[in-house]
Amino acid sequence: MSDAGMMRKLLLGPGRLVVVTLAVLSAGGMGAQTVETAKGSEAPAVSAAPSAAPGGAAVGDPQPGQALTTANTELPPDRRRLPGEDSYYVIEPGDTVTVSFRFTPEFNDEVVVGPDGRAQLKSVGDVKLEGMTLPEVQRLVVRESAAKLVNPEVTVSLKDFSRPQFVVAGEVQLPGHFELRRPTTVLQAILLAGGPKEDGAMGHVVLFRKLNAEDAEVHVLALGKYDAKDRAKNDLLLKADDMILVTHDRISKIDRIVKLINLGVYLNPIGNNGLF
Repeated sequence: MSDAGMMRKLLLGPGRLVVVTLAVLSAGGMGAQTVETAKGSEAPAVSAAPSAAPGGAAVGDPQPGQALTTANTELPPDRRRLPGEDSYYVIEPGDTVTVSFRFTPEFNDEVVVGPDGRAQLKSVGDVKLEGMTLPEVQRLVVRESAAKLVNPEVTVSLKDFSRPQFVVAGEVQLPGHFELRRPTTVLQAILLAGGPKEDGAMGHVVLFRKLNAEDAEVHVLALGKYDAKDRAKNDLLLKADDMILVTHDRISKIDRIVKLINLGVYLNPIGNNGLF
């Protein structure tokens, strides 16, 4: 083989596969490309071997100190999200996601995201969807299914979602969980629960608001007789996962911050029908 390069052709006969191998030498290293085509094919399939990196390692090979990783199905959402997608809906446990393949419907899926944030897809397998947007899921499915499908066309949509809820417990007619469909105040929530019982202490309603996975903030609200000017600080707008407790008398002492695991101390004895 000369310094300029070498060309080798192998002809297997009319209508048969033609393989052309090109090899080029240069001072920096060697790269090779194989082109395969057959009679009647629309376009050749091209596979490129990585060129050499300094020190003899191929580009794309793990470098010293670099871990070899598989498909990134577990990357945090901020490492997958594209500009402009920050305002997109983020998938949560309980959401129903549909995955549709245009040309291979046997890979279509409709899955409910589990409490652990994961789902089992025919095209990808077990994957964590919690925290991802729909475009992120679409890109993930396309990338992972490309190993067995040619140019997959995938549509991902949200069929149903886990609606935010709040809880009303204690001395109300219908204690339970309620969907937070629209802006709702604490007093409106109590009325949705059938209103207070006769011995409900509306002047001492307790609102528990989650701060994180362990703690809740406590608000004691006077929702009995109060002036309109005090309405804003007493009749708060609800947030998802708020818990309202209507007691039959005043709680003598309660901390400003309580542990979620200890909420049963306040909720279980007070007519909540086993909600917690």
